[in-house]
Amino acid sequence: YINSVTTVLRKQHQDGKMTVQEIVVDRETFKKTKNDFRMVYGWSGDDDRTKWLEYEYRTRWSFKGGGKHETEWTSAEANMIDLYAPYKRRVVRIFGDNHALTEAGVRAVVVKVDYPFFEGRKSDKLTLRADQPITDRTIELTLPLDASEYHWDVTWIGGAGWKRTAQGT
Repeated sequence: YINSVTTVLRKQHQDGKMTVQEIVVDRETFKKTKNDFRMVYGWSGDDDRTKWLEYEYRTRWSFKGGGKHETEWTSAEANMIDLYAPYKRRVVRIFGDNHALTEAGVRAVVVKVDYPFFEGRKSDKLTLRADQPITDRTIELTLPLDASEYHWDVTWIGGAGWKRTAQGT
């Protein structure tokens, strides 16, 4: 679900010079480098060895479906930057009794889920026919780490053209 992640490192040296490096990781570069990515900064008037360890970094995440997320600059002094995707996957499972739906005159059921997707919103829709088994159908959501709710609409469509809708969060 990730197109790429860009990590930018910047080091302010004690003599005033700045080192900036960037790594872009996508599926191809991940395969080629075998998960061995390096950014290195040298010495430029850095007499205080403890202060020399200090640097800043930020990440830009690009997701399939158009979502983007950029972090603020983060101060660090570790020799490794651990990256964690700023999203979580959630699966909405849909079950139904197609025999009961058919007996009630339902021809189809439309399930729509609307959820926050980084700087915007995204929606996914699933149409189910009552004359076919409805077993463990799913809609997968990509939610920002700080989001846990989504909105859903279920619309039952009858053979005579009637519609009934329920919704919730």
